[in-house]
Amino acid sequence: MSTKILALQIEDAHLDQRLVSLLPSDIARRCHALPIAADGKRITVAMADPGDLAARQAVVDSLGPETYVVQANPKEMERMLNELWPSSAEPALHFLSWSSSETIASEVEPYAKLFAQLMDARLTHIKNVDTDQRPREFLSAEVERQQPDLVVFHNPVTLLPIWWMPNWIENQLIKQIPVSLLVTRNPSWPLRKILLVLRDSKSDKSAVKWILGIASKCDVAVTVLPLIAPAPPVFAGMNIYHRSLINLLVSTCPLGDTLRQISQTFAERNIQGTLRLREGTIIDQIRQEVEECDYDLAVVAADTQRSIIRWMMGELVNPLLNLVEVPILIAKPIE
Repeated sequence: MSTKILALQIEDAHLDQRLVSLLPSDIARRCHALPIAADGKRITVAMADPGDLAARQAVVDSLGPETYVVQANPKEMERMLNELWPSSAEPALHFLSWSSSETIASEVEPYAKLFAQLMDARLTHIKNVDTDQRPREFLSAEVERQQPDLVVFHNPVTLLPIWWMPNWIENQLIKQIPVSLLVTRNPSWPLRKILLVLRDSKSDKSAVKWILGIASKCDVAVTVLPLIAPAPPVFAGMNIYHRSLINLLVSTCPLGDTLRQISQTFAERNIQGTLRLREGTIIDQIRQEVEECDYDLAVVAADTQRSIIRWMMGELVNPLLNLVEVPILIAKPIE
């Protein structure tokens, strides 16, 4: 790879739309970069912060190894980006990274920073190690005050079922914090394989929204695992889905509608996706999937409050926290 940084200014540069279009708009905005010249295979790119190695690598990965990087005035770069894509400037996401100790902070904060950079989000780190407030009260107050879109914190992998330890601070927070949560455990980067767990519920749309947001920022393979509760013994042999993806995709249930929408959206956005159906109990379906595949992240909607869904399927968040030893994004309902 031949990447060079030159100390140049580009306030008066004339932008060639053909060149600009070589760099996808999401990467251009996320990395604050724009192609400004080309000579054969070599493309010169202006960046607001060439010292951001992750951003530089993203640009090089997109344009090729023969990429020259020049310094741009950050304010001018922001102005040009907004002029080029005025309608694409969405309200920035805000992530809150919470640590209850310095040791936990050393794992949570670097991962939260990488995830925030990926999602173009503003990140705030908070700790309550120097306060007399109880952790749960401290974080609840900060969430109420700062109104983040996502809270990132650590949850240990447990050897016992999580419902045996209902008083663990992290377990209480998962249920009580009203915004989406990213629970870190054995985090790895970059994201390559993501598991999306779906149930027959309208609440799945919050998890799907997070998946689409992540997939729009990086090249990931998404496995979609729709969970189907086994029929009660009295209805044995009468499962309407017949354990077939084809039958599920053509069904009129909410899960079938969701899968059709996901399939269409993945195809339109060129997202690498796989639909997979498993046999057995809900727990067995999850266990089989995570044991056979090596995922970097799992995404699931928060447990629904609808009584019929809870009766049929039970809780999904707790089984995932018991079985998956990677970060888990728990998507809370979209207002």
